[in-house]
Amino acid sequence: ADPEEEHHAAGTGEVIWEGILGVVKKEQIAERFMALRAESLEYWESKAAKDNGQKIRGLISLHDVEKMVVKEDGFVFQMAEKAFELRFTEHTVDREAFVSELTKRIPEGIAPVRGDVETAK
Repeated sequence: ADPEEEHHAAGTGEVIWEGILGVVKKEQIAERFMALRAESLEYWESKAAKDNGQKIRGLISLHDVEKMVVKEDGFVFQMAEKAFELRFTEHTVDREAFVSELTKRIPEGIAPVRGDVETAK
């Protein structure tokens, strides 16, 4: 078997967009190299990790997304078990193209909603 196929077994189809986004965990933002495919968003530690054939660090199946909240600086995927927040960073290129391609691929009937800015009272 081709090792490239083994590493990418979870993702099928061509890469539609790739680039850097920030993954938010515990109020910290870690930059990861992302690849958007027709049915998934995969990510690696870095572009070098992807280019070197390392296994993906994580994968979001777009079929599992129940709600997508678009924020000014990124977006949040709401899924049954968890939420996954991504932010644009200074290294993110083609933001509009990414969001446009992504919103075409989330499940039918899951319209992206704009996140409300919460204000302290």
